[in-house]
Amino acid sequence: MNLSLTPQKYWLLKFVIWISYFVYAIIALTTLENFELKTGVLLCGVLIELSLIVFVNNWYRLKTPKLLDWFRLGTFLTLILNFFSLAFFLDSEGSILVNNTKLVSSDNALVLLFIVLIGLLGLKFGQLFIESFPSKKKYSKEIFYKVKRLNLIYLLTISISIIQVYLMLNGFIGYGSDKSHNISQYSFLLQAIQIMVPFFLVLLSVLKFFFKSSGVFFNSIFISFLLVQFIVGFLSGMKENILTPIILIAVPYIFSGRKIPKVSFLIIIVGVFIIYPINNNYRDILNNSKLNKNQALNLAIVSTFNDSTTELISSGSESYSNRLSLLPMAMYSVQIEQSWNEYKYLDRYLLIPIAWIIPRGLLPQKPASDTGSKLYKTITGGTNNSVTPSTFGWAYLEGGYIPVFLTFLFLGLFVTMIQTHLNIHSIFGLIIYSLLLSELLKIEADIYFRISGMLQVLLISYFLYKIFITHHNSLQNLKT
Repeated sequence: MNLSLTPQKYWLLKFVIWISYFVYAIIALTTLENFELKTGVLLCGVLIELSLIVFVNNWYRLKTPKLLDWFRLGTFLTLILNFFSLAFFLDSEGSILVNNTKLVSSDNALVLLFIVLIGLLGLKFGQLFIESFPSKKKYSKEIFYKVKRLNLIYLLTISISIIQVYLMLNGFIGYGSDKSHNISQYSFLLQAIQIMVPFFLVLLSVLKFFFKSSGVFFNSIFISFLLVQFIVGFLSGMKENILTPIILIAVPYIFSGRKIPKVSFLIIIVGVFIIYPINNNYRDILNNSKLNKNQALNLAIVSTFNDSTTELISSGSESYSNRLSLLPMAMYSVQIEQSWNEYKYLDRYLLIPIAWIIPRGLLPQKPASDTGSKLYKTITGGTNNSVTPSTFGWAYLEGGYIPVFLTFLFLGLFVTMIQTHLNIHSIFGLIIYSLLLSELLKIEADIYFRISGMLQVLLISYFLYKIFITHHNSLQNLKT
């Protein structure tokens, strides 16, 4: 399966996108009764241009989407497309239920789409500002790469796997974990592990697909480390922990020039659809029984596969639809902005130059990433889960439209600065591109914590890269 865009595929894809939108718009405008929802449908045409079309254009012209384009794609999938799927329901019901607890008026949908427009414009202005400066990148020299301390790589991947399992089994990470660990003395360790795991997963993928590392021992380490990520992902109860390793491996695989076999692609798709029913059953069992995580997972697998294949795929499809459905929660953020008092008016951004690197013990006022659990408590009164109103919702909760534009402008400036200094034809560039892609594709995190996390990724990844990879000018180069 070839994932590159030929001119024929490019124009066909854009034609399908726009004809689909126009057909939907005609039906919606002649059927919907709510004026705000009709206006929202028209506004979505602009949002499609600023999100999905920009992604497709850069994919075709540059051969590789820019980092910000993955965020734009995620925006389309989780908010714009979600609006299309819910518009008729919102029109007939006049409201929607969030977390089976709070009713949100359909009037908030248009406001939310306007917030998305402001955010995407801020993102674009930040990108254009950085790109307006002449590029000083020169990557014409051929580079020869050499792996150092391979045994240490093996030792660290094994050690990290053991630490992951320990943290998960003892309730430090994963579904139902104590959120206070995120702001305790363990927070630095948790953040370091969260960065090192994907780094070594991408590094091992680079070794396999670019350096063509093989042999029984290497393959055993690579496969074992990958399996641990899937197992920990299942036991953590967090779906993204299962899906992220697939993305992290896929990027180096595709950049190495390999094509994805159609059979393998279909197996992955089917497997991904099965993940959600298992994960949902696993969470239900943990919430409603006293079984430990291993027992709950075994029971979840058995109960899931007791269903027919049709029910299994249908359940997986519905779960993915719900997972991509961020619009209701984002609308809820519009409804509660004036009563929300956590992190208002960009005050914490004054700390971002130092807070991302200084441990909480030395900086007690360091912002804590526990707002998702606080929002969940606001909605349900419970404390065993965390929710997100999307990156756009978090920005709006800072204090309205102006914080939305300013924070997205900041995000556009920051990510584009990384992009302009990133040579994705180098190993370090490929590693950073892979790591940031998997983060930017998720339209969930608050911009402050997103940028803080990316700074940590850059620092730790550079440090680890210098330890394990050396390079000098040669007649060999990393091919894409």
